[in-house]
Amino acid sequence: MKAIWSKDYDFRQDKIYRRPSCPECSKQYGCVPILKTDGKYICINCHKEAELDPDMKDWIDVRSEKKTEYGDCPKFELDGIKFGCGGKGTVEKHYMRNEITLEWQLMGSVCKQCGARTIV
Repeated sequence: MKAIWSKDYDFRQDKIYRRPSCPECSKQYGCVPILKTDGKYICINCHKEAELDPDMKDWIDVRSEKKTEYGDCPKFELDGIKFGCGGKGTVEKHYMRNEITLEWQLMGSVCKQCGARTIV
């Protein structure tokens, strides 16, 4: 199946942008993204492999990049409830690229010492 360009919406930027999509599923549901999984380009809905133009592959490849950083776990108290452990370098932070600006944005984090989590 040959992928098509469809319009999608980024709520962080409040903008509409183009992205490679499944031609079959997009007819029924609107923009249904193609994502890279295990080196293949797959529709997130029907799970069929898509055929992409080189510019579509480049678009997905750049936006599929992920990075991990480590930071300190904050320790604080709010209304008598304690949060965090104060661990140094114990928080694993996961980032992905914004699909419009390509800037890194936080997806979530977890402290490997106390289990405190952040979900964005």
